[in-house]
Amino acid sequence: INGTSGRLKDVLEKTLHDLLPENSHEKISQRKGLVGINYTNFSPFPYSTLATQFNSKADLIDCLLASCHVPFWFNGSAFTKVRGKFAVDGFFGGPRKTFGAPDIPGNVKTVRVSVFPSNLASIESSEEGDLISPDLLSDNKLTDFFTLALNPGSKEEVNELFEMGRESA
Repeated sequence: INGTSGRLKDVLEKTLHDLLPENSHEKISQRKGLVGINYTNFSPFPYSTLATQFNSKADLIDCLLASCHVPFWFNGSAFTKVRGKFAVDGFFGGPRKTFGAPDIPGNVKTVRVSVFPSNLASIESSEEGDLISPDLLSDNKLTDFFTLALNPGSKEEVNELFEMGRESA
């Protein structure tokens, strides 16, 4: 098995450091409409944390990495650490219908982003267009996505997934 399992964190962390500007935390924290990053803290029981303010680029990246941390999958560990606490993906601390992306208090609109097909994961959005998900542009089955996660896809498959995400957004 040579897919993303156990290897995703390092690649994502490097990519975020390379692509995000040094003041990205300020830009996101000062937006009129809040940008929220949700993850699940464990202290001592699981609870959802919605971060909307960020102290530094590193803090923003740590929150993003925590929001992607599927236990044992992301980097081989059960947990990651963010803001001094153990955490995992936001999916584990909230209602399934939001798939780890709760409504942001005070915002008129919440856009949910999922790597999983929304029709198979039962993800809900309040309005059409408020969900970015691969099933919106593809007839692929959930098993196709898991196969690509476990085994490296061809360059064409990876480019197709990238373009599906760009088109859906």
